[in-house]
Amino acid sequence: MIFFKMLDYFQGRVETLNKVLCEASGLCHLGDLTGKHFLEQLSYRKIFGRNVIKDLYFGGRKSHVPRVVIDTYRSVINDAPPDIKKDLNSLFEKRIYELGWVPFLEDYFFKNFGYNDDWSISNVEDHSIGAGVYCLTFLLKDKNKSVDLFLKREFDDGFTLKHESFYHAIQAKFIHPEFIAPQPVYYHSQQGNSLSVAERFPGISSETFFRFWMTGAQKIDIEINDIFVTCLAKHAAMGDVLGRNDRHLGNSHLASVTSSGEETKDLNIFMDINESQKLWMIDFDIQYLLESNSDDWILEDIRQGLSEINLLPFLLEVSSSSKNSLKRCLSLFHEVYITFLNQIKTPKSLEWIESFAQNIYGQDFAKQLTLSLSHKVDFLMTMDWKKDYYRAFLVDYRYRFFLKNLLEDKFRRNPSKNEWIEYIDAKSSKGAAFQLEAFRGVSAKNFVSQKKLGFRKNWEDLELKLRVFLGKEDFFKARKRRDSFLEEFFEILF
Repeated sequence: MIFFKMLDYFQGRVETLNKVLCEASGLCHLGDLTGKHFLEQLSYRKIFGRNVIKDLYFGGRKSHVPRVVIDTYRSVINDAPPDIKKDLNSLFEKRIYELGWVPFLEDYFFKNFGYNDDWSISNVEDHSIGAGVYCLTFLLKDKNKSVDLFLKREFDDGFTLKHESFYHAIQAKFIHPEFIAPQPVYYHSQQGNSLSVAERFPGISSETFFRFWMTGAQKIDIEINDIFVTCLAKHAAMGDVLGRNDRHLGNSHLASVTSSGEETKDLNIFMDINESQKLWMIDFDIQYLLESNSDDWILEDIRQGLSEINLLPFLLEVSSSSKNSLKRCLSLFHEVYITFLNQIKTPKSLEWIESFAQNIYGQDFAKQLTLSLSHKVDFLMTMDWKKDYYRAFLVDYRYRFFLKNLLEDKFRRNPSKNEWIEYIDAKSSKGAAFQLEAFRGVSAKNFVSQKKLGFRKNWEDLELKLRVFLGKEDFFKARKRRDSFLEEFFEILF
């Protein structure tokens, strides 16, 4: 009876999802999703695992999931009516027992809350993109207390949950020791159903936060600007030294802590941020660490506008102080970046890292990891790497800046072409989300759509599309001005 009721509900909701997939991504003729797809994803075999979004987007057809697709997909569970929600709560309880997670959860409840009695699930929230991530509200009955926990499942011999536990521990130890945030706990299962448990994290999505600053009417003074630059530099150094890939803003959370140690939890608090507060970016969805080609990924993320350093020009756009020059921002960014590398390379730090890693990966892997980490720090501190790093950013930034000017000039001369070439201003509410999701606002969304420019496009990809449209003469003038700027800036910087 429950099976057919949930099937009917899912079938009604997927009609909207199919429409959004078609309109947002052109995925109209791949075979419509059905309610059965959702039921299968909640089966014992597939729950918390790969879902249809991963199959559609990360299987080679598309490289970027639009926000509207994510929200619509999650709403199937998150906006379910009370009777369906009740059935979902019961279903997830059943799956937890089947997966053998009850001892792990009871251990977590006892160690963190001193609780060892009955519990039940009172709510389910879907936070999935490519894999099933759910926030479950556990009601601890005797304490009359509810706890929101994010549960993740490790399939087979995967490393994602181990990497997340290790990465979060490094962040807590070396980047934000003042910030008392719950760390994810990893439980290894011999049955191949290992589990990660994490409490709901305070703060907001990094994407939401930086969109607020780009669209807000307020200006950032020099002290607040330095708080942002420091936060971004520490986050970049952490990701670079550990070889973390896929570092777009959707995979991080932003939180703040005051000088008294009090955590801030919502956007309104950030509006009043000042020099007595510190800002932290906390990561998740960490699939790769210390990969052999991770140095190439650092530069490629910069070229595609996805690195932390790419956000510095946006801070300048909303800055109220003329002192916040790009040179000043880069100098502070580099100073904080190098300070973190020096901190993590000390024998005491490496000893702590190896000891902690042994508890997660085992002794052999831990020794290999710390050795690789030591070599990586030495490499990132070389002058040749510094030049490559900042050259990648400056080339990308200046190139896009000149393209922006050309597009704005085209619009002024021919306003009728507005739908093609209107520049998406950083302060425009309709354009901010797109800039964060694509390549930082070189051209209008309609132009991107018609020319089939997808996610993760560097300036070389854009050149082929924009050169003919803008005109070769104007285009090469922009390139010449860019090269002149780079030559002058490198003389100052190095």
